[in-house]
Amino acid sequence: MTNYELKERVIYLENELKSCIRKDAADTLEYQNQNLLTELTETRAGMLSYKNMTIVIAEQAKNLKLIHERKKDEHDNLMNALRDM
Repeated sequence: MTNYELKERVIYLENELKSCIRKDAADTLEYQNQNLLTELTETRAGMLSYKNMTIVIAEQAKNLKLIHERKKDEHDNLMNALRDM
């Protein structure tokens, strides 16, 4: 190899070294990443549970409104029947 190629190789390797991190820092990042992935999974599961719960609650509220309207109609019909008597 020529002197120029050696200098070029040294510069390349120095740049590679600057862009690298130490093993302990890499291990810390990997540990934090795993914790974040676990937290993300738990959060997604919680959000899905919340979404399903709000759907159920909305259905129950709709059913209660319908029942309330039916009872109100029954009451009105009974009151009209009593007035007619």
